Amino acid sequence: MFLIIRFRPFTCKKHQSLLRRKLGNSNPQLQENKITNLKIATSKIDGVIIKPGETFSFWKLVGRTTKSKGYIEGMQLKMGEVKTGIGGGICQLANLLYWMALHTPLTVVERHHHSFDPFPDSGRTLPFGSGASVFYNYVDLRFKI
Repeated sequence: MFLIIRFRPFTCKKHQSLLRRKLGNSNPQLQENKITNLKIATSKIDGVIIKPGETFSFWKLVGRTTKSKGYIEGMQLKMGEVKTGIGGGICQLANLLYWMALHTPLTVVERHHHSFDPFPDSGRTLPFGSGASVFYNYVDLRFKI
């Protein structure tokens, strides 16, 4: 997954996040499912323009992840455990957005970190604690200009 944040006409930051990697004893199919879920979620934010004074809200744009919208079972972190659930894996998008926002003039107004690290040192390029947890309608990632 690749993301660019621009403040027209300048590019502020580029970064990419691996879609597939060894994740302990996790079911590899959950990574494939995550990719499906990420495609749906990224289509909701691709090309979004945040104007001065506006706030970007992950959940306002992505919306609830449901089967009827095409989301499937993926890996989720819930209450200190790794579980599966519809839309699982899209926190990777929130992680990437948060990391990118930190490297721009954007102001983060809401961000929650993961409560634990399910994949310690598995090819990590960003430090634990630099991600963003999201849980529909309660735990959002929001930033503004």
